[in-house]
Amino acid sequence: MKQYFFVFQNLNFEHESTRGYLWCPYVDRRGAKHFYWDNIEKLKIGDVLLHGANHKIVGISIVIDECFNSIRSEERIKKGINKSDIENRKTEIGRQVNTKYIKFDKPVLTRSIISVIIKYCKNNKFAPFNKEGKGKMGYIFEISEDFFNSLLKSVLNENIKYENEINQFILNK
Repeated sequence: MKQYFFVFQNLNFEHESTRGYLWCPYVDRRGAKHFYWDNIEKLKIGDVLLHGANHKIVGISIVIDECFNSIRSEERIKKGINKSDIENRKTEIGRQVNTKYIKFDKPVLTRSIISVIIKYCKNNKFAPFNKEGKGKMGYIFEISEDFFNSLLKSVLNENIKYENEINQFILNK
């Protein structure tokens, strides 16, 4: 059964979307695990993710490979992604999922669809947004199919040229 997720990428979006993957460590620099990183292991082939960056919904992707162990790439380190963790060996070992991305020409500001966000997130402590509709600290969040479809409808209102491609994307694995 297909699952739906929302992923906050901010600094990582351009890097990861261009290369077609998601990556996260097992633990943070203090050795703590986080459910929003562990969610990468829930991703299965055919699952769909909406991508958020800088308060906008900027893309959509579909999972094309199962999750696997991965070392953080030297390229990520050189680009300065996760600079605070460079010295910490714990955060160099992680998990990766390969995806096929579509980047939107017209990203949708999350504040422009705040009522939709609040409707689906206000009573869910594991939601990607808090009860005021602000993005939570985290990476990969599981969302309901209804929430996904509501967000996608808003995105397609601004990016109608992707409708057929996205429908094929979602219907086909």
